[in-house]
Amino acid sequence: MDDILILCKKVDYSKIMDNIVYELDHYLKLKVSSEVEKTIHGEIAEGFTFLGYTKNAEGFTVRESSVNKFKDSLSQLFTQFKYSKNRNLEILLWKVNLKVTGCINEGRKYGWLFFFSQINDTKLLFELDWLVKKYFINAGFKKEYCTLKIKKFVKAHKEITLNLSGTSYIPIFDSFTFDEKKKLLINIFKQDISGMKTEQIDWLFKKMIYISIKDLEKDIQPIS
Repeated sequence: MDDILILCKKVDYSKIMDNIVYELDHYLKLKVSSEVEKTIHGEIAEGFTFLGYTKNAEGFTVRESSVNKFKDSLSQLFTQFKYSKNRNLEILLWKVNLKVTGCINEGRKYGWLFFFSQINDTKLLFELDWLVKKYFINAGFKKEYCTLKIKKFVKAHKEITLNLSGTSYIPIFDSFTFDEKKKLLINIFKQDISGMKTEQIDWLFKKMIYISIKDLEKDIQPIS
């Protein structure tokens, strides 16, 4: 199922709509949904939502339901930490920071902020930074620790939009050295790699990163 956004003059709407429906049906053999609530039209000034984005008078932000879903996802990390028998701060910090920044693996971008990188709603980014800090403090961590260790949505968004090619703030797993891979496997994923060959360690690293990426993808599905 695909969504289509048409930006046009009001007087041209009906003609363009009819042409698109005809071409989808006649040439591509695709049917347009007949559900009334699936087809919305109006003035741009009134705002609209599309693929998880919301266009309003200030610009582009994230649809409220998508924001709430992401907040719930963050909250679940701290709930899991709270009731875990073996609390590990390093693992919690890794998971939270990865949700904040997203990552690049095998040349592809992953994460909530990458998907919504076109927003200009800095108020939302500051709100999310405040929320993450609040979660850590409520979990018993000092404010100083939060300031030093936790990555920020505001900074990550700037890196994504202005400095992605030169960033060291966002994990780019393709560029990890062999020693960095081993450190991550041992300290974060708690894997015993003693006696493993280089290719075995590389394979295990890819496997663990794949699992982490699958968790990131849950934050943006579904988005229509």
